[in-house]
Amino acid sequence: MQHLLCICVTQFAGVVHKLNNLPEKTELAEHWPSKKQLEQSNAKLLKALQVAGLEVWHEGLKTASQRWHPHRLKPLQQLSKQASMLQMLSIGCCLGRLVTKHQLAEQAPLHFSEAVKYLTRQLPTVCYPLIESILTSPGLMPPGSFVKLNDGQIWLVLSRGQMGVLGKMLNKSSGEIEKDIQVIPDMKIHHVMPPQPIKKLTLTDLWWDTDWQMQTETVNTDQDFLRIATFKIDTPPPTLLTIQQKLQQ
Repeated sequence: MQHLLCICVTQFAGVVHKLNNLPEKTELAEHWPSKKQLEQSNAKLLKALQVAGLEVWHEGLKTASQRWHPHRLKPLQQLSKQASMLQMLSIGCCLGRLVTKHQLAEQAPLHFSEAVKYLTRQLPTVCYPLIESILTSPGLMPPGSFVKLNDGQIWLVLSRGQMGVLGKMLNKSSGEIEKDIQVIPDMKIHHVMPPQPIKKLTLTDLWWDTDWQMQTETVNTDQDFLRIATFKIDTPPPTLLTIQQKLQQ
């Protein structure tokens, strides 16, 4: 699981900054870094991964050019010829592009449930089981989503429980997230809202705080998300630190 996440984070890291520096209304395809540039930017990390014996991460990074294209759905064309792991990476790459806001994106970002439905219509039937696993966890209202209730209130989804979702209300006047946590039954949710940008990553520590952790002990919370939520960003595993040292040599 961690190696797949590492692939997602690192596969385009060496070239994506070139797109972030382009002015608005730029024709994306004309300035898209080539696959050769991507492979060159990943070469040093690939060598370090091979030395470290991290086969899954190495294999995913080695095939990153197959998923690198200015059109966000292009990586889906070769799915039927790929192994399961590469299929997951290609689907994940396209899903990420569909929900991510970018000034040069072809279209406005979709909220997660819309993106999953749209993506499903583009997939060969052989890949449906991979989408079914997404519907199970994180589901169509993943943690971090904003939902609008039938009464007009807006809530931040923290996690899913047996009786509904655990959430905190958005104060419309101040624009801040309230501290109190409540269980919101699915029947009270009108729709999932489009993705909202997070201004500061440290806000996640305020939202998924000790109160939320205590609530998860009394509510049957999605265990897959709990495993991810307890992985501390500021304390990376020793393997990642070793890779970082090799890259700096």
